[in-house]
Amino acid sequence: MGIEWEAEGLALLKPTNWIYKYLEYTEGQESPTKFHVWSAVSAIASTLARNAWMYRGYYAVYPNQYIILVAESAMCRKSTAANIAIKDILTQARVTNLLRQKMTAEFLCVELAKKEKLNNAVTIYAPELAVFLGASAFQSGLIPLLTDLYDCPADADYKTKGSGEYLMKNVCINIMGCTTLDWMSNNMPGDTIEGGFTGRVIFVVAEDPRNRVAWPTVTKEQLDQRQDLIYFIMNLAKKTGEFKPTDKARRVYEDWYNNLGDPEDIRLRGYQGRKGDHVLKLAMSIAAADDSFGIIDADHIKTSLAIFQTIEKLMPLAFRGAAFSKNSKDVDRVLRQLEKLGGKASHSVLLKKNAHYINAEEFKKVMDTLKETGDVAEETRGRSRTYRIITK
Repeated sequence: MGIEWEAEGLALLKPTNWIYKYLEYTEGQESPTKFHVWSAVSAIASTLARNAWMYRGYYAVYPNQYIILVAESAMCRKSTAANIAIKDILTQARVTNLLRQKMTAEFLCVELAKKEKLNNAVTIYAPELAVFLGASAFQSGLIPLLTDLYDCPADADYKTKGSGEYLMKNVCINIMGCTTLDWMSNNMPGDTIEGGFTGRVIFVVAEDPRNRVAWPTVTKEQLDQRQDLIYFIMNLAKKTGEFKPTDKARRVYEDWYNNLGDPEDIRLRGYQGRKGDHVLKLAMSIAAADDSFGIIDADHIKTSLAIFQTIEKLMPLAFRGAAFSKNSKDVDRVLRQLEKLGGKASHSVLLKKNAHYINAEEFKKVMDTLKETGDVAEETRGRSRTYRIITK
């Protein structure tokens, strides 16, 4: 199965657009198209860094992105997709300072405090987010620091207990990371979801690969295309300036923004609160990839909105088990078991599957929670009980 352009929100993307060409270059690889789309966006955003901006009233919006690809281990080749954009294209173009080692707040401050140029940019590449962040990242100072630096401040300072104060100028951080649903579930506390960090992150979740490719090949035409992709990035890095929307683009954005409602899932409140900026950030990268530096037209806004729409359905899966009640991990596990059983299973089957985790009374509480939240319906026939996932 090839690229389903319309289903992926890409129907308005021009064949001359760098992202379009990049997707053609990666078409023979197994990873879901959405993983390639956002890997390409990360490459463009890392190249633009603080050299591109647009004003939204009293503040500037920069195109930098915090992107994390999420899927079951080895299922969707998430690291492979990210490697093509970051290691194969971006690194070869030599346009950004790439950080790949395990990160601490102090290490990042040292790296950023070294420079005072107008575009003090780094791209943090974490193909294994668990290794990059470490076990204590959400309790240490790294996550608050990344949250504070997301908006690319002209001046920032960070105080440490042992090393004093770090002063950082014209910061711009991009993050391209990959992780599993299990890691997210086991390591992300609920207060982090309710806090500011996850609202700044684009979690791109996939459940299945695009297609199975036993022997991926790269043709001579694709090798030539790779060089063109690299040259474009090298030239893009030389450009700087403000992006402005056309009148039609402003109307499209206003119509959408004025009708922006609450998210269906409470865990997306932080993301929804910043979605206005997310849409503009992505639109800047799409415009730059269109070789339309500085001008955002209506199709750029529409494509940005369409791409977000395609990833929002599965985005809440990134936060399962990291929710706000004591039995949230049990609720998450049972719901995923039901999904793997085709959306329906008997009481006895589910109880046996969870016997090593919880007792019968705890299992009852889990099922009561799922029924109360409207995720599962219970069907009774005689003495037998069956649970069925409610499609929303």
